[in-house]
Amino acid sequence: MKINLKNGFGLVIALAVAVTIAVVLVKTRAPLEHVAVEMPSRAVEVIVASEIPFRSSVTAYGNVEPAITLNSMAELSGKISYVHPNLKAGETMPAGTLVVRIDAEDYALSLRQTQEDLKASRSSLNELDEQEKSARRSLELAQKNLAVGEAELARIRDVYQKQLIAKSALDAEEQKEIQLRQQVEDLQGRINGYASRRQSITAQIARAEQEVQNRTTILGRTEVKLPFDARIGTVSVDQDEFVSVGSLLFEASDLKGVEISAQLPIGSMRRLVSHLETRTEDAGDAPSGDLEVTGLVFVLDHDCL
Repeated sequence: MKINLKNGFGLVIALAVAVTIAVVLVKTRAPLEHVAVEMPSRAVEVIVASEIPFRSSVTAYGNVEPAITLNSMAELSGKISYVHPNLKAGETMPAGTLVVRIDAEDYALSLRQTQEDLKASRSSLNELDEQEKSARRSLELAQKNLAVGEAELARIRDVYQKQLIAKSALDAEEQKEIQLRQQVEDLQGRINGYASRRQSITAQIARAEQEVQNRTTILGRTEVKLPFDARIGTVSVDQDEFVSVGSLLFEASDLKGVEISAQLPIGSMRRLVSHLETRTEDAGDAPSGDLEVTGLVFVLDHDCL
């Protein structure tokens, strides 16, 4: 059927037919199915982080030298009486090893003489103490005798005033009293002199003790021992050789550590100190170039020295 669209009635019929078809299509259409979309599951591993110590490190290169080097010098003059058989260049020896001995006979003799002088001074002091004790006992007796003599003189004078004895008897008693008084004064003067004598002997003892100490120290210098575990370097002494004060005996290096003078870039040095809370200057303002640092490295293999 052919519809004339120019006619208004025909246009209305066409619209009604179109709406009817649309409604029918909507009602007869099957309902939409909603499918749930899930993300694929993945296995998760959990690791608990624990705090561990951390130390910054950098790598640098430099010259390795012993941390401690010993240049042993002779402190005394004399003939070398002993040299350790292992005192040779390259040998290693433990601390406390006796490596060199200088003939100590003359120094030991001088020490014994000084010890005898000290013994004599102490004996003199003991003798002085005994003399003072004896003098004080004598003074006590003399004072008692003087008291008796004075009492007897007073009695004789009283008798003489009564004209019962001769003048010569009085004179004799006065002479006895004078002698007793002189004895007391002599003993007192002797006791007073003991103080100065004691000071003199005490000073002698102090000087002798100091001399003994000095001689003992000098005698100890005749033996040269290693102060640390060492590797022997140059050896400049032989047995039976005469050495003077200041002569080089040998050289030795400490085995416990070495000293390395190395050049570090300033950027590496910044990493070493970045963990410090307090900094003296801003790292961004640090000057460019190399920084020379010195450190100690403890050696596990002594053969690397």
